[in-house]
Amino acid sequence: MHIRRRTIAWALAICGSALFPDSAWAASTATNLSVTATVVSSCAVNSTSTLAFGAISAGTFPVNSTGSVTFTCSGGTAWFVTATLSSNASGSQPRMVSSGQYLSYNIYSDGGRTVAFPTALGTLGSGNTGGTGTGGQQTVTVYGQVPSQPLPPAATYTDTLTLTVNW
Repeated sequence: MHIRRRTIAWALAICGSALFPDSAWAASTATNLSVTATVVSSCAVNSTSTLAFGAISAGTFPVNSTGSVTFTCSGGTAWFVTATLSSNASGSQPRMVSSGQYLSYNIYSDGGRTVAFPTALGTLGSGNTGGTGTGGQQTVTVYGQVPSQPLPPAATYTDTLTLTVNW
């Protein structure tokens, strides 16, 4: 019987500490945990939209369209967007190509299509080709135009520009 009383007393002690968990802790202490992060001046391209001129037929010149680049720069970071012409360009004239035939087009930084899109750092266009990062998404629009020209053979013409976000 003596063994049963010990077992019962021991079981009650365990159950009692489970019912009253605070009584199981004799003391406590606290300390601080440092939390740090370094935000660096940076930008990242999120997406682009196609500069698509659609179907072009005789007598429809000029043909206008827009494309864009969307990016995020850390707050306060100065940024500048430039365009690099593809290997299809003839000098500074961008051209789309299909089977060795070319269709010329131009890119601008303004909706009036009067200021060429910058192709070098330091040549700020009249649109929003430069600015300061907000920490959120920002978009730069590329205004395109296919000017009046002799039409090449019927086909789908393509080109690829490289847009660079500089910071």
